[in-house]
Amino acid sequence: RPHAHPLWSRRPMGNETSSCEPAATEEAWSTAKAEAEEFLTEVPCPEDLEPARAPHADPPEPPQETSLFPAASLIRKATLGVSKTLDVVQSASSAGKEVIAVATRTPYNYVRSTASGAAATAGAAAFAAWGGTSGARDRSIKQSLRDRLSVPVSPPDELHDLCATVCHELNFHEDPATFRAAVVQACGQDSVKVASLVNQGNLHSRLALVIKDRIAIVAWRGSKTPVEWVTDSGFSPSLCHLWLHLCDQIQVHGAIMAVIEHDFYVHRDKLLAKLTEFGVEQLVFSGHSLGGALAQVAHLAMMGQRDTLNLGNLQIQTVAFAAPMVFYAADDISDITSNVLEKLFEGSVNWIYHTDVAPRMPGHPEFWMPAMKDLVANLARRKIADSGNRFGKAVTWKLLFGDGRLDLLFEAFEKHTKATVAALKGYRHTSQLFVVCPYSGMVTQMDHSEFLKLRYGKAEDAQGTMLAESEFLADFHSCLPRNMARTYGFFRLKHLDSGSCIAVSSAGEVGLASNWGQNRDGLFWKRVRVPWYVRPPDGTFKLESKAFGKVLTTQSEGDFVDICDDTDSDEQYW
Repeated sequence: RPHAHPLWSRRPMGNETSSCEPAATEEAWSTAKAEAEEFLTEVPCPEDLEPARAPHADPPEPPQETSLFPAASLIRKATLGVSKTLDVVQSASSAGKEVIAVATRTPYNYVRSTASGAAATAGAAAFAAWGGTSGARDRSIKQSLRDRLSVPVSPPDELHDLCATVCHELNFHEDPATFRAAVVQACGQDSVKVASLVNQGNLHSRLALVIKDRIAIVAWRGSKTPVEWVTDSGFSPSLCHLWLHLCDQIQVHGAIMAVIEHDFYVHRDKLLAKLTEFGVEQLVFSGHSLGGALAQVAHLAMMGQRDTLNLGNLQIQTVAFAAPMVFYAADDISDITSNVLEKLFEGSVNWIYHTDVAPRMPGHPEFWMPAMKDLVANLARRKIADSGNRFGKAVTWKLLFGDGRLDLLFEAFEKHTKATVAALKGYRHTSQLFVVCPYSGMVTQMDHSEFLKLRYGKAEDAQGTMLAESEFLADFHSCLPRNMARTYGFFRLKHLDSGSCIAVSSAGEVGLASNWGQNRDGLFWKRVRVPWYVRPPDGTFKLESKAFGKVLTTQSEGDFVDICDDTDSDEQYW
């Protein structure tokens, strides 16, 4: 639809002012609420609908950019060929800044805009208006979030598509053979030349190498093992000799730097041999969460070793998902350091889903500290709700969190770590940040300073948005790269010998069906990842039926299969 919505629009810079507070007037709230409801309403659009014309017949071309991921080209790649309905909307904000928005019939729209004053205030108002309070509105926003969390995110180009697929499969597979089979199936056997899963044991992060055409992707898995969780907490900033001659003012997360040093020396020669053998022109580091942090540090390390390794014109890029802040740089940096940071920014992208906590750590404590308190409370509430009777649940919750015990615990933590938390604010993002909003379907590009303006806290949240969303903080972290991957969504399970599929009949009975060519819901299943707090990271998952929303399980000691509600029993894992 030809409509440029101000939600999470690009914040003003320099001397411009912006407010992240919700609008106070009833008129602003009414307008924002009406626009929010419009975006939350699915409008049918016939396939033969002609494209709507832009307000200007010949819109001016955006300025040329030197980035490997220029915003203007990103917008074009995200829309060309995706849908017949494509509108480029150009308008001016109250400050006269140019606003470029793209609307398509895909689940998400890609926007790079500049706005200030009233536009920024209206955006904040719309953001809060989508939130929920107690009662019906609270239930409505939670149900809306549950529905939106599973909506696929259309990647802007093939590179992001490939990175998302590799990272998604890296989270599922323990066996290199099954990993290769999944990647080849998704990306094409003819174009995939290498698809290797490197399992380094429980004391080192798992990584993968995929070479498709002239692109090589090196990806790390996110945190799953206890050692990886300890790695996340090693915040001490450190210098590294891998880029010391390039600049000596950029420090990085100490524990992550140690992992990169290890992997660099262990796998460097093998990687270089593969790059030469297949004539690779683009080297892309990728990963989710901890894996994304490792990818960003590896990018800097490879920049520092470009001349030593004779990399020539090899393009080095990073596509990270939900990666935390790993770079630590002083405010008074030299021109050399500034140039290095600029190159990192131009060649790096970090995808962030809404109010995901991980990308705010450790350099944005005003956001992650209150968010972590809600996250702990909600995870505990889920765990308690899954066990015992109603009386036992109430007693357990009262003993653990009654009388403000959780608040007291976090207040003590803040008191004893005040100086440390203040020092952590030196961490920052050095990549382009693409923030996905689940309500409007808008993807907005930001830099680090703009990202810090997105706050978390019930004191500033008059409409209770964060209160409703806090239940989904853990879910936000797993939405990307999952929702962007080619292998995300429903598929059919076909037996290779007989050609029959595992299907669910209209009566809810599971069996083999030979109607491979049909598209009825009973034939389709979706792979559901098991949260880390439910089951150890052993590569298992659940299969959910599209027709009934129930999971595939075994019955009578494994004699036959059936579908049932999700109860987290061993019979439901595959």
